[in-house]
Amino acid sequence: MSEKDKLRDIARRLLIKTKAREVNWQSEGGKDKACFVRLDKSMIKLTYVVPPAEEDMIVLQVSPIGTGVLPELSATLQAYTDTPESLAQSISREDDQDSFLLSELYREAAKVAYHWDDMLTDIDLALSKPGVMGLPQTQAH
Repeated sequence: MSEKDKLRDIARRLLIKTKAREVNWQSEGGKDKACFVRLDKSMIKLTYVVPPAEEDMIVLQVSPIGTGVLPELSATLQAYTDTPESLAQSISREDDQDSFLLSELYREAAKVAYHWDDMLTDIDLALSKPGVMGLPQTQAH
C-alpha cells in the first residue's frame, strides 16, 4: 500500500470515528483553520488552507510528536452541485475522491474542535426563552 493510499485509509477510518464522536479534535489557534488530535507518539492535523489566487484546499498531515510534519494528503476543494450525476462524475476521479473525503472529514472534525453542537444548543436554548437574549454589555470605567 502506497503512502498516499495509507493516508486515504487513515482519513476514511478517522471520518467514521469522528462521526461517532470518538475523536478528541482540538482547534489550533492562529490564522490557519486547523484541527488536530494528539496520540501517544503522533499527531494528526487537518488544515483548511486558503491560498491567495488559488482554490481552497484541505491538508491532512501526520507527524511524530515533537518533530516536523512528515507525510500529507492534500486535496483541492471543488464546487459540487447537488445532482447525483455530477457528484458521481466528480467522485470518479482520484483527486475528487480525496477532496470529498477530506472535506467531509474537516467538516466533522471542526464541529468537534470548535464545539459547534454545544454552540448551536446554547443558541437554540436562548432563542426558545422569553425575554431579552444575550449578555448585557459591560460599562466602561
